[in-house]
Formats: sequence, structure tokens, C-alpha cells
Amino acid sequence: MIQAVHTQLSSQKIFAIHPSFRVVALAEPPGKVGPSRWVNSEISSMFHFHVLRGIDTVDKFQMLEKMFPGLNGRSKEAIKVLFDLVAKLDQYTAAQNRPNEKNEQIGKNESISA
Repeated sequence: MIQAVHTQLSSQKIFAIHPSFRVVALAEPPGKVGPSRWVNSEISSMFHFHVLRGIDTVDKFQMLEKMFPGLNGRSKEAIKVLFDLVAKLDQYTAAQNRPNEKNEQIGKNESISA
């Protein structure tokens, strides 16, 4: 009986999924508005959520120092400038995605000791 079902499904090009098959999906948290919002109440019930906090600039800098222990002062200063630029761009993008809110944080950034 089971073999007949497998044969019938195979003839229709429907195949069983391996028991350890998993889907990993990345998305903005539910409640975010905009064109990138694809997680709605119907889809969100299919997933378990794990919220990942953003990595702040200091943590990113420490990771780079551990990955590349030979960084000199000039390299560290260049990395600091890049991180500051990325932080400002992120704040600008966040402000553009919330046009009805005033974003007074633009222009402020975290400081890193190089």
C-alpha cells in the first residue's frame, strides 16, 4: 500500500523530503512596514523566531582585532572612519524608512578607541 502511494507520487514528480531537511529564513521582525516585509501572520506561524541583536561598533572592532592581530594604528583609524560612515548611513536609511518620525540621532555616532 505505502509503496503504491510512493509510486503514484513519483509518477506525478512529487518526492518525499528528507527527514532532516530544514529551512532557514531571514527577515525583518514582524510589524515592520515596507516593501521588504514578507512575514505576515500566516507565514510567521510556520517559523520559530530567534531575534538577533545588532552588533555594535565596539564589538565589531574587537572582532576585527582578534581576527587580524597585526592591525596597526593607521589601519585601526581607517576602520574607525569606515564604521562611523556605516553607522551614519544606517541612521539615514532608518530615518528614510520612518518619514513620519523625527530622527534626532542622525549625526551622532559611537566612538571607538583605536
